[in-house]
Amino acid sequence: MEGFRLARESKPDLVLLDADLPDRDGLAVCQQIKGEPSLAGAFVVLASREAVSWETWSAGLRAGADEYFAKPVAPEDLLAWVQAMVRTQQAEKKLYASEQRFRALAEKASDAIALLSDTGAFLYLSPSTSHILGYSAEEMMGKTPPGSRTYSRQDTDGAGPEIT
Repeated sequence: MEGFRLARESKPDLVLLDADLPDRDGLAVCQQIKGEPSLAGAFVVLASREAVSWETWSAGLRAGADEYFAKPVAPEDLLAWVQAMVRTQQAEKKLYASEQRFRALAEKASDAIALLSDTGAFLYLSPSTSHILGYSAEEMMGKTPPGSRTYSRQDTDGAGPEIT
């Protein structure tokens, strides 16, 4: 429990967790970490003293672990692994921040902004789009704009639709 308390206080980017704890099940601790809102974004790497079977690895992933490996591991390999996970997490954070900026821009724009699926159905409508179209976002979500046509590479031989 001391480790969990420290994790809640320090909010680490990555938790290296022994799956074979002497007093608790490492998978249960992993679930507890991932269930804590302030720690849910932390990468959890489970380490086991024995070879990790597909079943064990799968159970770890279902518990919320982001990776699972068998000990012993060379320090330089562990460091490389941790650095790769931190890079992945940093990329995810940048992507999330970019999405938040886009959403803020779209929510405040006076122009119509919509995201469509590859079938042409609405995935997102800005408030101004809803106002311009005269329908709420809830009414339009998942529907195709009236009179629209989607184009695929098969329709256009890869050239895209002609715009006039």
